[in-house]
This record gives sequence, C-alpha cells and structure tokens, in this order.
Amino acid sequence: MSAWIGLTLFAALMQAARTGMQKQLSTRTSAMTTTLARYFYTLPLAWLYLTAVLHIRSVDFPQVQATFLTFAAMSAVAQILATVFMVKLFQQRNFAVGISYAKSEAIMVALLGALFFAEPLTLLGWLSVGAGAIGILLLSPRGDASGGMASRIAALLTSKSAAYGLATGVCFALSSLWLRQASLSLETDKVASAAMTLATMISIQCVLIVSYQAARTPAELKHMFSHWPLVLGVGITSMCGSIGWFTAMTLENPALVKTLGQVEFFFTLIIALRIFKESFSLREYLGMAAIIVSVVGVLNV
Repeated sequence: MSAWIGLTLFAALMQAARTGMQKQLSTRTSAMTTTLARYFYTLPLAWLYLTAVLHIRSVDFPQVQATFLTFAAMSAVAQILATVFMVKLFQQRNFAVGISYAKSEAIMVALLGALFFAEPLTLLGWLSVGAGAIGILLLSPRGDASGGMASRIAALLTSKSAAYGLATGVCFALSSLWLRQASLSLETDKVASAAMTLATMISIQCVLIVSYQAARTPAELKHMFSHWPLVLGVGITSMCGSIGWFTAMTLENPALVKTLGQVEFFFTLIIALRIFKESFSLREYLGMAAIIVSVVGVLNV
C-alpha cells in the first residue's frame, strides 16, 4: 500500500473524531472560539513534531522564501474560514448531513484545478461533479412540496446550510491546493517540508485568531479554557489528522487525497448514529450517497 493511502486513511479517522468533538464544543462556545480550539494546543505539538522530523531524517531547517510564506498564509486563512463555516453548518444541520455538505471539498478541488490549474476534467469528472450537485440538492430544505424541483432549487439557493456547506468545501479546497504549493516550494525532504508547512500554518492561524478574539471578544478566550478537556481533545486529533493530510498531499495530488479521504463519511456516520443518536430521512441518505458516488467518480477520473 502506498504511504499516502495509509496516511490519508489515518487522517480521515482523526478528522472524524475531531469534528465530532468540535460539534460538541460548538454548543458551548462561539464559532470562532471553536475554531481556535483546533489550533491552540496544536501549536507546540506542531513545532515539536517538526523538530523530531528534522532530527530523524537528518534534514537541515528549510530555507523559507516569500513564495512559501505567501502560499502558507493563504492556505492558513482559507482553512480558518472553512472551519468557521463548518462550525456554523453544525449549528444549522445534524452532524452527518453537515459533513456531507462539507465533503463537496473534493468536487471543488477538481473544479478549481480545471479552472485555475490547467487540469481539465474528463467526461467522467463532469458526471461526478453532477452527482455531487444532485446530492447537495437532495440535502437541501424541501421547500414548497407543491413546487417540485423549482421549489427545491429555490430552497437550496436561500438555504444557510447549503451556503455554509459550499463555502466550507471551497475554502478547504483552496487550503489544500495552496498548502501543497507551499510545501513543494521548500524543495527539500517531503516529510520535512510537510511538517514545516504544518508548523508555519498553525502559527499564522493562532496569531490571527487570538488577535481577533482579544480585540473583539476577550471573554471568549477565558471561556475556552473552562472546556479544556474537550479543547485538548480537539487539538490532539487535529494535530494527528493534519500530519496525515499535509504529508499525504505533499506526496500525492490533493484531489486524489481528498477523494480517498471521503472514507471519513463512514466514520462520521458511526459517530452520528452511536454518539449523537441522529436519524436520517431516505432523501438525506440518498443525498449523502450521491455525494459519495461523486467523489468515487472523481477518484477514477
């Protein structure tokens, strides 16, 4: 089995656990505070991990160039926005349906790659994108039952859940594409470059979010510490997942990594059924299934 496949499967499991804890935390703190929880305790762990990687692989500290910092900063901001949108999505819909919306990321990576990275889609690719669009449509509010498909589309266009879900997918897709560019720009050992990119991005994210919270809602920072066991759990699973994602996306095309990462859906479904005691309608099951079909199609493009 290729290394990137094992890393992706591990990352997907950790991400499912992390997002489950983030959903719990989102009922107790604001969306931005829940987002900060992802990075706060991860920061020292990320630098310790980088130090260990450089030592074990006998690699010098990477030379940082403007290109690296630019892509790392853009990826960091995109990931912050994606996490905020995802937390708001959890507050709108149930856990598994929310994750299904967010999983449009793999489709967005394919679309953005075709539009801006000179990687055109095949017919199968466009059919996969179409399947994903149908899935999102099925997950949208019902609208006026007498209005048929037109009403369903109108409900989708005015749905906060759909807006947050698609925004999550776009921002996560941009973050994935940009972090790969940042990592490859270091032109060093790929595991070390992934670790350097991870540590740099988390540093940028902590500075941005703590500054924002201190200026706007300083009381929220104290509130976060009152839930430290949950916050620590989010940080540790986030760190483990990020190591998997960053290294896998340095080794392989992000579209393939994120598509394989859709196995997270099955971990999510177990969490939703076992822990959150959620239930789904047939329409929601069909919508989630269509999204899974779409990302499997992208994998085979």
